[in-house]
Amino acid sequence: MKRSDQPDSIDIASQQGERWKRAGKPIFGIFISALVLTIAYWHDRGETLPPLDDIVTTDSIRIARGGKYWSGLWMICSIGPQIRLVLNTYLPTQLDRIGDGWTESLRADVYIWVDRTIAKHRSETKAKLIFPDAVWRRKGGDDILLTSPLPAAEIPVLSAAYLPTPPERLTMFFAEHGTEMRGVTDGNTISAFAKRCLASE
Repeated sequence: MKRSDQPDSIDIASQQGERWKRAGKPIFGIFISALVLTIAYWHDRGETLPPLDDIVTTDSIRIARGGKYWSGLWMICSIGPQIRLVLNTYLPTQLDRIGDGWTESLRADVYIWVDRTIAKHRSETKAKLIFPDAVWRRKGGDDILLTSPLPAAEIPVLSAAYLPTPPERLTMFFAEHGTEMRGVTDGNTISAFAKRCLASE
């Protein structure tokens, strides 16, 4: 028999349920916020060629993608005609203070190494390219790096590094940050794209 001072088990369960509802709402809200931030920062940037504001793109090909921050690298043809490289990635730490929009004051030389693994723990550098005065743009958690127009002499060097097949590793390094991707386009396609772009007056 239940003592007169013993609370009803149904009442206890009801009280516990109410406490959980009150505590669960903020926990659920925190979880949803964390999920949204995770999606924003870790979505596949290799799938998205970002808008470039006043740069009018007439054609583009993706030449590398992947890496820690799901990055993507494109070669674009713009009115001029001009050929540029566009990287969509994420730059952590010190650049977090920068708001959205083009950041003309943040310029850097971009170094690209294209490697092809020839044996375990060994690689042969096929190309090393330098693009001065690349400009950042930050938008919605993405960092977009836009190079200056590629000199005509650099295009065969980049194309050759993608032959006979796309490289296993392409590294872009700039402003104490770097990202590694894998090649996804062969050198013949890059050459044909550049030729078509530069012929389009």
